[in-house]
Amino acid sequence: MFEAALDVPADSLMYLQTKYNLQVARKDPALFSLLKEIKKVAAKFLSYQKSPST
Repeated sequence: MFEAALDVPADSLMYLQTKYNLQVARKDPALFSLLKEIKKVAAKFLSYQKSPST
């Protein structure tokens, strides 16, 4: 609907909305803390996947 009214492709509007959402999320301390924990777990998982099985 907006893309028709503004004569702008929908993917461009979605890109702008995604950039905004990421910018807002980065400022949220609770979310930032959660993402740090997810990053730690993912790193451990990936290092486990790389190690040879015995």
